[in-house]
This record gives sequence, structure tokens and C-alpha cells, in this order.
Amino acid sequence: MKKSYQGGKNGDNHPMAWYRDFDGGRAFYTGLGHTEESFTEENYLKHLLGGIRYAMGNNYKLDYSKAKSARTPDEDRFTKTVLAQGMFFEPTEMTILPNLDILVAQRRGELLLYKKLDTCACVKQVGFLDVYHKTNVPDVNAEEGFMGLQADPNFAQNHFVYVFYSPRDTSVNRLSRFKFEKDTLDMKSEKIILQFYSQRDICCHTGGSIAFGREGNELFLSTGDNSTPLMSLSSAM
Repeated sequence: MKKSYQGGKNGDNHPMAWYRDFDGGRAFYTGLGHTEESFTEENYLKHLLGGIRYAMGNNYKLDYSKAKSARTPDEDRFTKTVLAQGMFFEPTEMTILPNLDILVAQRRGELLLYKKLDTCACVKQVGFLDVYHKTNVPDVNAEEGFMGLQADPNFAQNHFVYVFYSPRDTSVNRLSRFKFEKDTLDMKSEKIILQFYSQRDICCHTGGSIAFGREGNELFLSTGDNSTPLMSLSSAM
């Protein structure tokens, strides 16, 4: 689609469908088909059938020797150990502190602390952000809330933690820095680093994961696309 709508900074072309060969297979993508009526519309059904036929190709058995991407490691290389359970409700991200305590963000606003003591493996709430995490708009599922959490690479010296969240009283998503000391999130220490408008009328795909670069001087934030889901198909060639 070219110059089909106002807004956006991706140039004139805004493809709603595309296809390409990938790792010895084929991928087809379409952004259409979000209403029941779409699946009774002749042109859309032809569009979808063409994509399926392309992705299927000759329906050969998968040949992984053609793949260029690294193979997914075997799942049995890990051993699962349950540390705690019972207090968690939609946890979104965690960060491990230098003393091996673990901070856990929950989407509805709680900050939890896991601490291994001689007497128990304890989980307690150590902070709370008043976040927008539930909408009153009919047929809409909000995904915002307390979405991202990361300790500073120099946490042992500065006690900084970085948080990405959606304040209840403002239609923005916000990246802030707080101090976490004496097992408590200091709400008065908040320093807003970045915030941007986020509509709250439709779902979905709100991001929020935070990560630091290898040298610890860069902070990366995954914002998501805050849009409705899309459709894709893929297969072997």
C-alpha cells in the first residue's frame, strides 16, 4: 500500500502482505482478516488461499541442512527448580540482584522480592506502582501495567532499578529509574527517563522488557506495537 493513510514514518510503502524464502522454507504474512465478514469476502479468500499455496510450496519434508539460523538448543539441558509459588499474578519481568535476591514485577503493579533465608525461601511485596492495567472499554483487553524491570549494572554501588510502566492517571508508557534500598522501592526517588503517548482504546501487543548493553552504558527498551494481532503462515520448501 502506498500513501494510503496519514501518519507514520516508514516511507510511502506500507505493505499489508508479503512473502519471502527463509532458511529453506517459505513465509507468508498478511495484516488482513480481523473480522468475521472478511472470511466471506471473495477477494480476501483468494488472497489467503494464494498465501497458503505459496507457503506450502511442494510440501516437501523439512530439510534443516538448508537452515542458516542457529538451531534451538535442546530443552533438556536445563533442570527446573521451584523457588517459590503462590503469590504470583501475571508476573512480567524479573531481575537478579548481586546478592542473588530476585525482584519480580507484576503487571497490576506489585514489586515482589524473593529472598533465600536460613529459615525459608520468602516472597514479599516491596513496592507498588499505581498502574493502568484494566480497561472499561467493551470488548477490549488491556495489556498495559507494570511491564519492565531491570537492575542497574552497578546496582551494588548505586542501588538503581529501572522500571517501565503505565501510570493510571496519564495515557503514557513511562521508563523511570528508582532506588531500591533496605528491601524497599523508594517511590520518592523516581526519575523519569522517557515517556510517550499510548492509546488505551484497543488491544494489544504492549511491550516493556528492559536490557542493558554488554558494556553497561546502553539501555534497551522493547515498546511493542500497541496494535491488534496480525496473521502469518510459514512452511518448508
